[in-house]
Amino acid sequence: MQQKKDHTIEKSPPQPVKVIIPAWMSVSVILLALLISATLAANVAGLLGNRKTTEDGSMSAGAGSFTTLDNFQDFITGNFQITQDRASIDITKIRQGCIGGKDCLVSIDEPQFESVQEANAWLSDNDLVFGISINGDVRSYPQRILNRHEIVNDVVGGTPVLVTFCPLCGTAIAFERTVNGNIVTFGVSGKLVNSNLVMYNRADNSLWQQQGGEQIVGDHPGTKLPKVPLTTTTWGQWKFSHPDTKSLTRPSGDSSLYDIYPYGNYESSRELGFGVVHTDARLHEKAIIYGVVINDQAAAYSQDGLIRDGIFSDTVGGAPITITRKPTGEVSVMREDTGEEIIPERGFWFSWAAFYPETKLDGE
Repeated sequence: MQQKKDHTIEKSPPQPVKVIIPAWMSVSVILLALLISATLAANVAGLLGNRKTTEDGSMSAGAGSFTTLDNFQDFITGNFQITQDRASIDITKIRQGCIGGKDCLVSIDEPQFESVQEANAWLSDNDLVFGISINGDVRSYPQRILNRHEIVNDVVGGTPVLVTFCPLCGTAIAFERTVNGNIVTFGVSGKLVNSNLVMYNRADNSLWQQQGGEQIVGDHPGTKLPKVPLTTTTWGQWKFSHPDTKSLTRPSGDSSLYDIYPYGNYESSRELGFGVVHTDARLHEKAIIYGVVINDQAAAYSQDGLIRDGIFSDTVGGAPITITRKPTGEVSVMREDTGEEIIPERGFWFSWAAFYPETKLDGE
């Protein structure tokens, strides 16, 4: 009888698979992982609140070094105590806008200015500027600079002012920066509500909405900053009507940054983002409007209509008002019953409608 041969093959232990990854790819993967981790940490902290605070609650502009995981999280979240009991809004509306977190865009805290002749060397007559005049002190702040900094802490005519611009919402608004009798400086928090800039007070780390100038998270939620008249117009129109103006200079460094608009075709597209909770089809999303709130009623007036008509009368919150736009671009609103000047807020239609969904439009 023939014996069967044993055909069992003895298997060798499995060998590890070697994958050769180029050095450049390794670095890219690591950076991508850090970016994703940072974004997740920022959004979770933005919703739940980071309950750690520094001793004085402040952070110098441009700070960003970290040596531990906790320090890295602080760098991303800004160490803001975002809890519902300290807020005037639903905190789930607060979104992380900047990957770099707190001071991802560095505010200008020691602004320098130049003459009209010096500014003419790099500004064109069609460039947008934000103009202010207090006690004979006349200044302009080019949008090309504010696109990359968003906040200027300044003193104009002896008044501490906060000049702000949100590129995502087109909102250019100025405020007095005195809170409870104290002069404070503001920075970019890296957070957004309805795509709108959320600022922070460096004295106490409280969060403030640019649209409306309200403290939305802090010890005194609902507190509002007094507004200061700010004109959005072209450099050519502003210097013509204010030949004695000074113009904000580009911060030292790579001045070519201010020659490039960093948001592509955003201003003309219908693109929105960062948690806009309400849209309104009555105007194009990026149409420029001027808005006011009187006796809790909001009303908006399209820039196109104001350019066409020059002057417009309406009733808002029971108060008769007159809206006037000068050829130089200055828009003013006057209450006819009291003679009080109402400072309008200029910005994109979608932003105003998101914050004030029941708003009137062009007198309707």
